[in-house]
Amino acid sequence: VALALQTVFVLVIMVPSFANNFDTILALPPFYAVNTWLHFILGSVAVVSGFAYLALWLAFYSSGMRCARAKKFMMPTLMIWIVAIVTGALIHLLQMF
Repeated sequence: VALALQTVFVLVIMVPSFANNFDTILALPPFYAVNTWLHFILGSVAVVSGFAYLALWLAFYSSGMRCARAKKFMMPTLMIWIVAIVTGALIHLLQMF
């Protein structure tokens, strides 16, 4: 459910916002630019890795223990996703563009 909601938000809200404000993003001061690009890159990594984990789980699921072993790979993705959320919150709280 979380991956589906994240994908909908990315496609409906974030992609159009990124496309409409691309020139503005390129002209941002360094701190704002780094934060914005960090949000873009980490958010993309989180979505792609979420789909990769889902695909691997659907393709190779044989027991509940496989999920337990995959936890060591999912935890870094969770951390990346949290940092992406924080950088996105900073974009809106600081009204970067």
